[in-house]
This record gives sequence, C-alpha cells and structure tokens, in this order.
Amino acid sequence: MTKILTIATIISVSYVYLLSSFSVEFSSMFGFADETMLLKKQVLYLLAGLVTFIGVTPLKTSKCFNCIGAFVFVSSVILLLLMLVVPHSFAPLIDAKKLFISFGSITLQPIYFFMLGAIWFISYIYEKQTIKNTNLSIIILMFFTAFISYFSHDYSAFLLIELLLLSLIFYINGLSKFLLGTILAFITSVTLFILSAPHRLSRLQSWLDASHLEISKNLLDESSLFFLYNSLGEPMLLTIIALFMALIYFIIRKGSSNEGTKLFSVGVVLFISIDLFLNILATSGYLPIHAPSLFFYSYGFSISIVSFLMIALLSINDNIKILR
Repeated sequence: MTKILTIATIISVSYVYLLSSFSVEFSSMFGFADETMLLKKQVLYLLAGLVTFIGVTPLKTSKCFNCIGAFVFVSSVILLLLMLVVPHSFAPLIDAKKLFISFGSITLQPIYFFMLGAIWFISYIYEKQTIKNTNLSIIILMFFTAFISYFSHDYSAFLLIELLLLSLIFYINGLSKFLLGTILAFITSVTLFILSAPHRLSRLQSWLDASHLEISKNLLDESSLFFLYNSLGEPMLLTIIALFMALIYFIIRKGSSNEGTKLFSVGVVLFISIDLFLNILATSGYLPIHAPSLFFYSYGFSISIVSFLMIALLSINDNIKILR
C-alpha cells in the first residue's frame, strides 16, 4: 500500500506544480485578484485528500468498508437528485451544465462520489446476491447515470461511468479473459471509423480545438493532460502516463480470495484506466467532448477526496487480488 500511496502523491504533487505554472495566466483570464488563489486551493485539496486517506486506512474491517461505501453511494445518489431540482443559487449552471452543488463555502461534484459508490455497491451485491441480480443492478445504474447526464449535460462523466459499468459486466459474467480483447476491438473499431472518413476526423479535431480556446474556470481539471503536453512537452506527458501505469500495476498486484473485495479492486483499476484513456484521447485530439476529471491529476475538492478515498478503501482490504 505504501507504493500505491507514494505514486498517487507524486502524481498529485506533479499536478500542483503544473497548476503553479498556469496560476498567473488563469488569474489574468478570470480576473482573480490573488494570482496564487487556485494553487493555494489545490494544495489544500491535496492535503484534504491525504487526511482522508490517513483517517480511513486504520479501519481494517469489512464492516467499516461497507459502512463507508454505503454512505458514499447513498449520499451521492441523494446529492445528484438534489442537484437537478435545487435553485441555481445552490447548483449553478456552468457552460449550460449542472456539475456542482454548494452548501455555503463547500462545493461538491457528486458524480465522482457516485462513481466510487457504484463500484462499492456492485461489489457488495456481487458478494451477497446472484450474478443475475448483480447484472440487473448494473443496468439500473446505467439508466440512472443516463438520466442524470441527460438533465445535467455532463457527458464526459457519463461516458466514463458507462464504460466502467460495461466493463464490469464483462468481468462479472466470466468474460474477464476476453475483456482486453473486447476493449481493444472497441478502440480499433472506433479509431477505424473516425479515420475512414476525413470529414469525421476534421469535425472531431475542430470540435476539440474549439473547446480548448475558451476555458471555464470551473472546469480547469478537464484538460490537465492537455495543459501538461502544451506547457512541458511530450516527455513529461509520457512520464505522468508511466506513473499512472505503475499505480495501476501495484493495485493489480494486491490479492484476496474474497470475490466482493476482488471486484471492488477490479472496478478501481478500470475506473483509473478508462479515465486515463479518455484523457489521452482528448489530449491527442480524438475525443469530441471535454475529458472527465483525471484522478490524482485534476483541480477540485471532490476529485481529490474521491481519489485518495478510493485507495484508502483498497487499503482496508490489504489482500485484494484481481487476477483470477
């Protein structure tokens, strides 16, 4: 677990360094009086994430694991539904999207808590119920996510969680040995479809380029790899990607005979992997929407808390094994 925490912290600190290089630019762009305001906030968010990890990891029982998972899942569902109905003073429209819900000085992005809670919920159902009930639960979660995304217009998060849920269906139904081939086939098919017609490639490229011309101050996290590539170049981008691959590798190396906790770990690996892949697509110019927030490497309180809570929940089950 020490290696996982170390790599995660290095990635997060690297993002703080990246953000520091843009502090003056962002302050000028959005009229902030304090040039280091974003940097100071992200440092506090990182510290909050580390405190969350330190506070959760001593709880080394399955009961604590399930209590925390249930709280995250249920509360995130409530917050997502509230976000759709409360006045704009509590859930403001940002670029025609409803992404946040505010309680005084606290602003939360509940969709990322929901994603983590959904992984716990699926692993819990998988351990306690039949595969049929687990599949039904995943399908319900997919429809719920589609409903929330339709009214909030948060399509990047929708894409991330739908791909995650589909991948978990493959794994649960005994298709884990075909999962990699299925993902590669999907990626290849989409790539060939885009490249087969120049107008598709041109349309997607121009759409992505246009989206980067005007940056929303509430969506700084969505283009972190793009900022990294354009400010520090390809070597630094490859270094961060390598760190993420190392993080995924060390999570996979953990082991357990318990099917529920094993599935939770599978979900976390898929969560990080799909998120990283979508961000790489966006940086390369082949994703026609904003990339979803990248775990450990994005701006914001919610994504920082979820990132470190995710590996804290893994640490509760010290002997989790993914490979069957």
